Amino acid sequence: VAYCTCHLSNMEKCWFDQLTAQQLKEIAQAASLPISGSKAKLRERLVACDDTNQFGYVPDKHLCGSKVGPEMTVSEIKSMCQQQGVSKTGNRYELVLRLLNKKFGATNQKESALKKQLVGDALQKRVTHRLQKLHKQLDNKFKWKSSFKYDRSIKGGRVSIDCPEKEVVEQMFDDLKETKGKLSKTFATDEDISDDGLYGKSYRFGAQANLKAPASIIWKDGKLSFTFKYQIQC
Repeated sequence: VAYCTCHLSNMEKCWFDQLTAQQLKEIAQAASLPISGSKAKLRERLVACDDTNQFGYVPDKHLCGSKVGPEMTVSEIKSMCQQQGVSKTGNRYELVLRLLNKKFGATNQKESALKKQLVGDALQKRVTHRLQKLHKQLDNKFKWKSSFKYDRSIKGGRVSIDCPEKEVVEQMFDDLKETKGKLSKTFATDEDISDDGLYGKSYRFGAQANLKAPASIIWKDGKLSFTFKYQIQC
């Protein structure tokens, strides 16, 4: 495994920042890297390794002589999977892990773990957790502003959360459409939005931020996004 020892202070947004500590450990282990240390240490280790830094984003054209270009798209990673003779289904994290497992001769244990789905109480707990995170993003979006007192116009908004589990999204929302690994749903009426457990925010003295149709849910590459209209009513 090749390492780069240059300073990382100038490094900008990196895909590894979007991953959990456990996911970083999985990638490090698949690339035969140490898995000890903090999340920041794991991130630094992945960026410093030639075999993993190609999947992140570093603005410098060269990092100690090792070319590091713009972040690879999912389509490019899928092409790599096809060239290596491994499955090209799944999200970005799954694809990267699969490529590293292939290169370093990892066992099928991690591949099996990717296919393991949440069921029963574990699935319901994860659904509740993801909905809470989504509502927290909505709550932050609707933080009270003095301009709300006078503005009655309908505005647009969008929030998103990390949600790598496809089965969780399928449990959260009915009548999802699936196209090329993407799940989506369109809400035609305000009632459709509330029926799926999505709501705005209530303020003091009876004011409310109401979600309005049209709205949509999109799940792709481990990200769940909710695009909507809203109106403040006092």
